[in-house]
Amino acid sequence: MIRLILSFLVLLLFACKPAQDENYEDEFMAKPQIVLDEMVGTWKNQDGIHFERWRKVDSTHYLSDVYIVESKDTILQEVAKVYFSDKKWNFENWVKDQNNNQNVIFSAATWDDRNIAFKNPSHDFPTEIHYEVISDSIMTALILGKNDLGKSDTIHFKYRRLN
Repeated sequence: MIRLILSFLVLLLFACKPAQDENYEDEFMAKPQIVLDEMVGTWKNQDGIHFERWRKVDSTHYLSDVYIVESKDTILQEVAKVYFSDKKWNFENWVKDQNNNQNVIFSAATWDDRNIAFKNPSHDFPTEIHYEVISDSIMTALILGKNDLGKSDTIHFKYRRLN
C-alpha cells in the first residue's frame, strides 16, 4: 500500500511540473524584452540628421523606422521589425535601395538587460547588428561584417534619446 501511495505521489509530482522546454521558451521570450523595451522611443544620431524611432506593438512585436531630416523633409531610410517566432527573436529589416528592396532577417544571438545582438552569417553586409542601451538617454548601435574588399568592417552609431 505504501509503495502504491509513493508511486502515485511521484507520478503526481512529475505531472504537475512544467516541461523544461516551456520554461526555456518563456525565459527566452521574456529576457530580450528588457532591452527592447529600453529601446522604445525616438533617438537622434550624433550626426544630427539620422533618427531611429522604436515602438512596441505588443509583447512579441517591435517596430523601428530609420529616417533622415534634410531641411524640412523627412526621408525614410530603413524599416525594421523585431518579433518572436519559431522559438527565436528575429530582426527583419528593409533598407532603401539595398537587397533588391527585399527584407533581410537576422536572429537574436546574444542579449542581456542592456544589449542585444542579431546575426545572419549568410548576408553580405552586415552579418551582425548590435544595440546597447548605455543609459536612459544614450544608445549605441553597430553593424559588422565583411566589406567589399573582404575585410572586417564595423560602423558605429551613437544616439541620444529625444523621448
